[in-house]
Amino acid sequence: MIGGSRIRREYSIAPGRIQGQGRHGKALAADYVLGYRNTKLAVVKAKAMGHELTEGVGQAKDYEQKLSLRHTYATNGLGIYAIDMRSGTEGEVATFPTLGELWTLTFPSTRSGTGDAADKAR
Repeated sequence: MIGGSRIRREYSIAPGRIQGQGRHGKALAADYVLGYRNTKLAVVKAKAMGHELTEGVGQAKDYEQKLSLRHTYATNGLGIYAIDMRSGTEGEVATFPTLGELWTLTFPSTRSGTGDAADKAR
């Protein structure tokens, strides 16, 4: 992993609804949140291999909006579906972007500092 990067599993988005008598419903949590330099860059919704690739897209978009992120991904372990909420583009992709690519997609006018191809091209 690149220094300053984080992959957070079961990232808490919101506490569960109050059901009364001091009980709460199930909390809302993203499967993975990808971050760099203390900045959340994307959310990933993971489903098991037996599920359709796009089955988690609705949840992924919901998480992305609640976290105010631009990029989200849904995967079933066999494929990756990418969504850019700002441009409205979405579709299947071959691989997840590198950390530098994700930083550049999110902040086009800055360098990530990761030293990968996205930075070298600038």
